[in-house]
Amino acid sequence: MSAQHQRNLRPFREGDTERLIGWIGSEKELLEWAGPSFRYPLSAGNFRQHLKTHQSERFHPLCLVDEETDRLCAYGEVHVSPGCVPVAADLSRIIVEPVQSRGHGFGERFVKQLVRFCVKDLGLTRVGLNVYTHNEPAIRCYKKAGFQEEGCRRHVVRYEGVDWDSYMMSVLKTD
Repeated sequence: MSAQHQRNLRPFREGDTERLIGWIGSEKELLEWAGPSFRYPLSAGNFRQHLKTHQSERFHPLCLVDEETDRLCAYGEVHVSPGCVPVAADLSRIIVEPVQSRGHGFGERFVKQLVRFCVKDLGLTRVGLNVYTHNEPAIRCYKKAGFQEEGCRRHVVRYEGVDWDSYMMSVLKTD
């Protein structure tokens, strides 16, 4: 894949499912990406059911694709907070394709595009997310995209006898 190709945000399509779930190589990776929502190995049927269950005007499954090849490079979800006049959203299940896309700044660009979508397209003023405290590459990515740590939730999940904490992070339209 050429480094010069434009990568654009577009809605996730059902046909993208098999490629996306192929990025999850272990139970730990699945937990880091999706939290305790899924069981390993993740199946296409389970993921499609997740999309169907969350389908609403407040749920936006999006992906970053190579404009020339339509190759999936990253995936993430935007969940708009309820309210008469929504002002905030949370990002979740952000993942970058592991072989050709990680380590090249695609994650930062993707997260910035998700924030831009929330602010410009949805008119929101705050975008938040949670990230496990040991996931240093993701934390660096989110900070480069403008997110700031707001606090720490302790012992949110246990994996192989170890309790994991998570940071709450956000970026404001004014940041």
